Amino acid sequence: MDLVERLADCVEHMEELSRRIGRIKAGDVHHQVRFGDGPWEDSTQLVLDHYEQLLGTFKTLGEDIRRRIDAGEI
Repeated sequence: MDLVERLADCVEHMEELSRRIGRIKAGDVHHQVRFGDGPWEDSTQLVLDHYEQLLGTFKTLGEDIRRRIDAGEI
């Protein structure tokens, strides 16, 4: 996979994460988790935090790939 393809893939991931984050923030999606026989617990904030962290990671990766493309490392 060349750098342009990697950047396109990165952008796809960022768009998907942004959609998921938006749906959670709008209250359209909630996540629950259950440990063993315990009660179901809301884990929406945990999932939101994880998605936001992943989005930040993909943004950093995308910026790095973009710099490499601009520097002629295609």
